[in-house]
Amino acid sequence: MFRHAWWHIGFGYVIGVIGIAVGLAFVAAGHVSPWWLLAWFVMHHFNTAVVSGGMHRYFAHGAYKTSRFWHNFIALYSAPLLYGSPYIWATAHTTHHVHSDTDLDPHENNWKYLLFKKFRNVPMVMSRVKKIAGDPVLDFVHRYGLAIWAVYAGVLFYVSPTVFLFAYLMPMGTAQVFGVVHQFLSHRQHTGARDLPWLEFVFPLGGEWQHKVHHDHPGRADFRTRWWHLDMGAVFIRLIQTRPLQ
Repeated sequence: MFRHAWWHIGFGYVIGVIGIAVGLAFVAAGHVSPWWLLAWFVMHHFNTAVVSGGMHRYFAHGAYKTSRFWHNFIALYSAPLLYGSPYIWATAHTTHHVHSDTDLDPHENNWKYLLFKKFRNVPMVMSRVKKIAGDPVLDFVHRYGLAIWAVYAGVLFYVSPTVFLFAYLMPMGTAQVFGVVHQFLSHRQHTGARDLPWLEFVFPLGGEWQHKVHHDHPGRADFRTRWWHLDMGAVFIRLIQTRPLQ
């Protein structure tokens, strides 16, 4: 019952949206200080940097090397983010690259995806997940992802409901929502991925708006091609990598 499943991603999207609405309502009503919005801002950028730099570029693509500590941290942190385990990420994302913008792409990009985040039920490409399978920490996260999430969320709520709301639920929510907006805008059916780097300043997503660059060079760890491009995922990578990026 604790094993990571596809429905956890949709569950994360729904409770994240609820968290954003509740948090903003509390601030608007004067129940909490607006300064708590800073915690939301900081943790959103941290979460999206971990997802983009860790789950995406490290586990799904193997674009760089890091220490065992950060390998384990990214894997364990994926559970409370409710973005899917590294195994789910590697499987779905590899399939997305192979069948991008076709009916075999697990990612939908129609208006229904904006209402509820889910994957299509399509055959999955297993080439990448086979390379990381058998790792004991990844096995543990995949098997007990829901339990890890429950413990993490429960401890935070016990420590402080306000911390739980503004430093966890709201930033997890915007990471989920912005990810959905990104999927909807950065792909068009049968026309391929496109770069929309200016949207990184509107819906910050760890550098993911340089999406055509990524599809053209999937093993690239830094998506920036201009001096003004914002890529917090690349910043995160430079902090944890064990050898300089090529």
